[in-house]
Amino acid sequence: MRDRHMRGSQQGSSLILIIGAIAALALLVSALVVLTSNVMHNTARHRTQAKVFNVAEAGLDAGQAAAWVNWPVVDTPTPTLPGDFEAKFPASQFPRPSSGQFVTVHFYDDDGTGGVSPGMRTGVHQDGDATVPANNLLWIVAEANSGGRKAKIMALVEKITYTLTIKERVALYTDETLTLKGNGSVDVLAVDPPPDNPPPGYASAYCDGDPIESGQPLSGVSAVAVNPDNTTTMTSIFPDEILLALIEKAQGDEKYFTNAPVPASAWSSEPRLIVVENGDVDLKLAPDTDTDANGQGTIWSASKPGILIVLNGNVFCSGGGQSKLYGVVYIVGGMLLTGNVQIHGMVLAQGAVDLRGDRAVAYNQEVISNLNKPVIQSVRVRPGTWRELGAN
Repeated sequence: MRDRHMRGSQQGSSLILIIGAIAALALLVSALVVLTSNVMHNTARHRTQAKVFNVAEAGLDAGQAAAWVNWPVVDTPTPTLPGDFEAKFPASQFPRPSSGQFVTVHFYDDDGTGGVSPGMRTGVHQDGDATVPANNLLWIVAEANSGGRKAKIMALVEKITYTLTIKERVALYTDETLTLKGNGSVDVLAVDPPPDNPPPGYASAYCDGDPIESGQPLSGVSAVAVNPDNTTTMTSIFPDEILLALIEKAQGDEKYFTNAPVPASAWSSEPRLIVVENGDVDLKLAPDTDTDANGQGTIWSASKPGILIVLNGNVFCSGGGQSKLYGVVYIVGGMLLTGNVQIHGMVLAQGAVDLRGDRAVAYNQEVISNLNKPVIQSVRVRPGTWRELGAN
């Protein structure tokens, strides 16, 4: 009897332990479900927050790019973002807010202190300067709103510039031969006024040896002295560091073309800089962007000249009629052959230069003076000024 009683008691204890274990497991499972749900919710929230933060950062980058393109004239506190900006963030992955904007970018004029603490005016140009932000500093604030989450970041940006140092009073340079084939009515190689009646040797041309003249005799070319010294080089006229900086700028401004021809829109858009890596450039295909004093169309102008750089190819002008280009033509691995175009400014070529017709190349002091100015190479965030703000 005693053994039977003890066995029954043990069975009852085991049952109680089993029930207790089941109850504990049930509580653990319930807690695990709640925990898993919370973790999933928090993970989704954090993922959404990270995504909206990335949109805000992209907005800041887009604002920085807009400041680069428009500097020094930043004439609006709300820059226009690229047309495909929002398309890069599809609504299926970045839900649009029911109210408010998906992304906003604002410019604010710095208060002049340039310090780490934001000293921001409520709009640009409140320092009384109608064109340039104070101290060349600009605050950019970008805010994104998606999936019920918001993010806002800001940074102080500054422009990085270099100054062109093109040697003045150089009409032409070539490492090889210079061939002149004028028709006698107008100097094929000359100097533009001002100055009026330029004195002999006002500008210089450099070539490998004396120029080869053919066709009608040239008159008045004494304004351009040929090879006045044996120390001038292409680099001394147009420094290599400036060439590299211009190539880098063209790449950043989408004015660098791997292959010719150059799109027509590139000639009229800012900056007036075109770099062609490979291929021949036919200036007859370039559209007129300005007009001269006689109302005739021109490629660029003396007051707003440009720079054409061809790394591996030739520059020429085909067809009838005549085109005028105001600026510098720089040819690294090719030659210049012109007969139906007037280049007012300067020509530099490592290959041969063959000038034909009327006024093929004319040195223009106004062109060089307007090019020898500070050029914006980039716009960068000033160290220590980037920060994330509360969305409200």
